[in-house]
Amino acid sequence: MELAVKPRISDVGNFADVQRVKISLASIGKFHIKLNNLFPNNPELSDAAHTIFNENWRDLYQVLQPTIQQTLNAIILDRTKKILGYVPATYFIKNFH
Repeated sequence: MELAVKPRISDVGNFADVQRVKISLASIGKFHIKLNNLFPNNPELSDAAHTIFNENWRDLYQVLQPTIQQTLNAIILDRTKKILGYVPATYFIKNFH
């Protein structure tokens, strides 16, 4: 994970304003999918679909990887902006300025 921050000095402390986040998923050990109510009226079809998804998870992950990384980037950016916007960076980064 890479975080680009810009220092923001205030009377309360030194804060890190997050500018961007980049997540790289180097490797995935096992990817398991379980979708509830996939075919609510046909449990056999749901089980078959889950079996196919989970036996072919590498192919499915390759297709979904850009969307997964984009989603993780957005979530981590939102959370880090909120956390670092309220907690001075000097609380957890030594010599931040």
